[in-house]
Amino acid sequence: MTMATMAAPDVTQGSATSLLGDEFLTPDALARELGKSPRTLARWDVLRCGPPKIRVGRSVYYRRTSVRQWLESREEIQARAKGRR
Repeated sequence: MTMATMAAPDVTQGSATSLLGDEFLTPDALARELGKSPRTLARWDVLRCGPPKIRVGRSVYYRRTSVRQWLESREEIQARAKGRR
């Protein structure tokens, strides 16, 4: 075996996480970032009120840009209370 052969990475053996890069999140990773439990994400999915997801077989992934848009769509602007300044 030559040094060039030994140094070449085997991309066919890579994990799904490395293949997806930073663009996609697993339910566990998204739950950690939102400070929620994976069970909450599953409940939101049933209620159809959570972020859009991508299903590949039994695996679920969330696109970061879609999650960001979903969060922005849920932003509320509070009106000022009357009589207070």
